[in-house]
Amino acid sequence: MYCLCVTGGTRDIGSALTRMCMRHRSIEAKLRDFSMAFMDCMINPLQDQMEEWKRGTNTLDKDHAKEYKKVRSEIKKKSLDTLKLQKKAKKADAL
Repeated sequence: MYCLCVTGGTRDIGSALTRMCMRHRSIEAKLRDFSMAFMDCMINPLQDQMEEWKRGTNTLDKDHAKEYKKVRSEIKKKSLDTLKLQKKAKKADAL
């Protein structure tokens, strides 16, 4: 009689493990589908745009550097002119 219970228990354990493996495979397949959809709809388009964004960023950076140098030289010129005018004003006040 004890022998009959053991075989039934083994069969129950086997069917439970089979159901668990089937669920695991189902979850794995759904996760694989989700990750593929995520790659196709989000990651790949972003990677395609990355080169264009890099070119745009480099162009903006170059333009900014040019403008910065230009404005910096203008500020230097104006500050030198201001110093010269201040020196002339001091000389005129001293006379």
